[in-house]
Order: sequence, then C-alpha cells, then structure tokens
Amino acid sequence: MITVKRQVKVKMILTETSRALMEQEFTSLKNRYSLELEQLQFQAKKLLAEAQRRSHEALEVVQQRLIREENTRREKIEQLDFQLKQLKSIPEGSEVLYTTVESDVQIRPGDDWESLMNETEIILEDGIVKEIRKGGEAMANYYTVGKLVNTQGIRGEVRVVSETDFPEERYRKGQVLYLFHPTLKEPLPLTIEDARQHKNFYILSFKGYHNINDVEKFKGGILKISEADRGTLEEGEFYFHDILGCEIVTEEGELLGTVKEILQPGANDVWVVKRGKESDVLIPYIEDVVKQIDISNKRIVIHLLPGLL
Repeated sequence: MITVKRQVKVKMILTETSRALMEQEFTSLKNRYSLELEQLQFQAKKLLAEAQRRSHEALEVVQQRLIREENTRREKIEQLDFQLKQLKSIPEGSEVLYTTVESDVQIRPGDDWESLMNETEIILEDGIVKEIRKGGEAMANYYTVGKLVNTQGIRGEVRVVSETDFPEERYRKGQVLYLFHPTLKEPLPLTIEDARQHKNFYILSFKGYHNINDVEKFKGGILKISEADRGTLEEGEFYFHDILGCEIVTEEGELLGTVKEILQPGANDVWVVKRGKESDVLIPYIEDVVKQIDISNKRIVIHLLPGLL
C-alpha cells in the first residue's frame, strides 16, 4: 500500500457573508504583494550595486532574479484585481472556487485508479460543508452519532462516546451505523446486536463481530447514520445540521449573520451567530426570540430583545 496526493477543490456558495470574507482575503493578499513589490524595488539598487562590484555575471544573475520576482508579484496583483472585480458581478447563490487543498489517498493492488482519483469537490456555505461531490455527483450524506473510543472486554464489544440527542433510537438493536475510519476507503456498515449505557459511554456489539480482534481496528472511528435513517421530527424540532449555516434575520429585515455553532448550556439551546468582522452574538432558542425557521431557505427570523447585541 502507498499513499498519494489528490487535489480537492473547495468551492463557496456566494452569500453576503462569504462575499465580504473573500473580498477581505483578496484585498489583504493584494496589499501584501504590493508591499513586497515596493520592498523589492527599494532594495534593487543596493543589490545591483553589490553584484556589479563582484562581476558582470553576478550582475546579470541578480537582474534576472529581480525581474522574475517583480513580475511574479505584478501578476499576482493583476490576478487579484481581476478576482475582486469579478466577485462583485457574480450573483448570490453561485458557486465560486475558493481554494484547492490536497488529501491523502491510500492505494492498494487491485484498486480502481479512476474511481480513487475522481475529482472531489467540497461545497461550503458560510463556513458549513453543504455537500461533497466525487466525479461531479453528490456523495451520500451521513450524520455523526458517536465516536468509537475503545474496546470493552474480549467479546467484540466497543465503547462509544455518544454525539446524538436520540441515543435510544440511534443505538437500538438492528440499527445500521456506518463506520468511518482512516484505514477504510468506504464507510463500513455495522448492525447493532446489543447496546447498553455504562457511565458516560454506550457499550455496543455488532452482528458478525464477536471477538476483540475483530473490533480492535475500529478504535478511533466515527459512527454515523445515513440520511435515510434520520427519521421524522416533531413540529418545532430540528437537527443541529439543519440550523447550522442558517442566516439570522431580525423582524425588521436586518441580517445579523449565520449560525456557526450550537451550545447546550442548560434549559435551552444557544446559537452562536457569526457576524463577519464583528464579534459573535449568542441567540437563545426560546419562543420570545425565535419567530420563524425556514430550513429549506436556510433563514431564521428573530425578535431582537434588548441586550442581545
């Protein structure tokens, strides 16, 4: 087995918040390259004089290097100018290439090379991953319900730290969970055979895995459910990932920001709202504040009580 690098495109769905973020980053980069260009031009006279004292050949080398470095920065400044201009004309909701990152791919004899190296894209909306595509098609959505932290005894049981509000449902007998682990190329389906709570853990066993040697390799993995297994919630109930990324708007139509995190300090949940350049604001999930939740349009209307901002 060997590990190779694969390019992964990261795209942003353009919103008011993400447009402002990208404009800020592009402008910051442009200013940095402009400053570097000024510093190069300031140092050029000194560098050329020193090279001339050494030899004619040294002078030519320094001249060529300075030209290359200045041209590189000018090209980057021109490119950023073009991107800033283009960004202003792109309508909201469009997908914009934000950056490219590398991911590791493990290759084994017999693997399908084309399938492994298919172009992968991550789609973000205000910092939240909305979709992952492989070969142009959306990959199946999975949602985390727990982390497999250790084995329990010698009969194939494992310890799971729960990350779900519905443990009785997610860890019931017969429920299929999907194991995500760095050693696995695809999610591994596991059917729960037995489950019980023990202190701060849930102890699970899976059909077909009855020995510690069968499950030792699962340690450190993440257990998830498929989108089809999420189930239907009661009216007024929402999954965390439905709320994350929603825009928060006041009754007067003022956009406050987007939900980036959900806290559970006690009686009610608290939403952490990212506000661009301003400090985050905490919005309690209570009837007096939250007036309308539109998951399909990722929009939440609130009544802004005194002291919230």
